[in-house]
Amino acid sequence: LYPGGDDALKPVSLRLRLLIAAMLAIFFALALAWTGLNLMFQRHVEQREATVLIRQAERIVAGITVAPDGTPVLQNPPRDPRFDEMAGGLYWQVSFPAGALHSASLWDQSLPLPARPDAAQWRTRTITGPFNDRLLVVERRVRFDGTSPAVLIQVAETDADMRRAYAEFGWELAGSLFLLWAVLAIAAWVQVTLGLRPFDSLRVE
Repeated sequence: LYPGGDDALKPVSLRLRLLIAAMLAIFFALALAWTGLNLMFQRHVEQREATVLIRQAERIVAGITVAPDGTPVLQNPPRDPRFDEMAGGLYWQVSFPAGALHSASLWDQSLPLPARPDAAQWRTRTITGPFNDRLLVVERRVRFDGTSPAVLIQVAETDADMRRAYAEFGWELAGSLFLLWAVLAIAAWVQVTLGLRPFDSLRVE
């Protein structure tokens, strides 16, 4: 390197290139972390809500008796007030070949039936249900004895609160990661500055 001229600018341009590369690398790494953490949070919340719905569904199963004609009868339906309010956001439905029983919250609507209900375990899915709501549904086919037909048990809840939680968590996480990006960018600037300091002495010499 020679004093003066374009060569004297090389350490400066190198510093800028290194800083830009470091800041972009940190940004993309944190963006990837934001995406991964959001997905983990959404899965955790969905599993937690599904567990609550499954408990409601198991109470429904425990309260079902089969009449002599094979029709299921629900004794002591769940007492959550949202089940009794039209479009209350929480619904249950018991489907059998001759018809269906359902919560008052469904009014004159019904939950969509799955193509292949599972008889071995509770299945979770997200659907567009009655009243144009997005619903998280847990469902399972249950057979109470060897002669009666299988009964499909479904419990569903609107996912509005979950989507609101996703959005709030995403914004809070984005703010935290932005502050982390700023701190790491300053650290990268310090590292690059100290690393290129010998170039300054070399340019002077």
